[in-house]
Amino acid sequence: MNDDEEDTALPFPESTNFHGIQTDIGNDDPSQVALADARGHYGPINILIIPNAAITDESHTFPIWETPLHQWGLTYRMGVQGTLAIIRNFLRLAKTDQQKSEAELPNLAIVISGTDLTRPQSPTSPAYMSGTPGVLHGLVQAVSRDLQFLNSKARINVLAHVSKPEGIGRAIAYLASHRATGHISGAYASISVPNETGAEDIQVTNMGQHQGTDTANLLSDLTIKGRKHRVRIALSVDFDAISAHLGTGKHPNNNMADYSQGIFAGKVGAPRLLRLFKKLGLADKMTWFIPGHSMETFPAEVQQIVESGCEIALHGYSHEGAYQMTTEQESDVLQKCIDLAAKLTGKKPVGYRAPLYQIRETTIPLLEKYGFEY
Repeated sequence: MNDDEEDTALPFPESTNFHGIQTDIGNDDPSQVALADARGHYGPINILIIPNAAITDESHTFPIWETPLHQWGLTYRMGVQGTLAIIRNFLRLAKTDQQKSEAELPNLAIVISGTDLTRPQSPTSPAYMSGTPGVLHGLVQAVSRDLQFLNSKARINVLAHVSKPEGIGRAIAYLASHRATGHISGAYASISVPNETGAEDIQVTNMGQHQGTDTANLLSDLTIKGRKHRVRIALSVDFDAISAHLGTGKHPNNNMADYSQGIFAGKVGAPRLLRLFKKLGLADKMTWFIPGHSMETFPAEVQQIVESGCEIALHGYSHEGAYQMTTEQESDVLQKCIDLAAKLTGKKPVGYRAPLYQIRETTIPLLEKYGFEY
């Protein structure tokens, strides 16, 4: 976040798997506080990933005589000064942890990524005029050189990308892994645009310093063949039946015809679907999201579904929306539905689909508390 942005973001929810921090990355002190906070939450930090380094708003370009000076300064502060501040404070923290443990931190790695780091830029772009890519190149080489004095196996590498998010994620994980690229430091890598087979390649475009091998081997090691694209389909059923008219679908105009439709769904529709899935060989590959009300109202039909070998997941009790309940009621409903599903299947459910896809700030922590996986 920079000084020109209005702080309208909502607080991050409490989670055991995610710790969010909002800070000004362009200044030294905030990044130091943020890293120390993360270290206090998780312990020693081994890997630093700096995404979108040197990326700026290039929707407006100006001739040099009309370039706003504040835009030049902001670009430099965020792209160069901010990156240096994060790296410096990360390494200071690593040094402190190593001194306390009297041992080197394993897999100490830094990966900087961004689309503007190695590709040619418009001469009128703020990043180009501020010299951000060039300064970052010098910074990476300096860090790569000095890392050996802090940690004998520490590494820093740069990734330029024009790829889809999943390709970028795979490449960052690859460069951050000591097992995969522990012999590489100071390297500039780029992700190619997917070829006709749908595969993506990672290639070194400019080598800096490296350890214990030659450039030819590095080029071979840094080539990753992506998989061909495959179509994957998730098949599931929401067994709402009558519950659809009790929670999110509750309305004064609901009449007996509506409830009759729900009864038909439970008594006729669900068994009909089950027969279809069995005919197609899909019955044991399905996930049925079943409200607690449907479990109790149609026990024979639900038992047939369980016996088909499918997965049973939760979908509220009476299809109530998250904000139709207090936080205590949300917890009580979830616990009741867990008990109902466990009684049916002999095991706790691990899947949850929110009725009408409504979740609130307490929903995810509550699901984590009860061991849900998705």
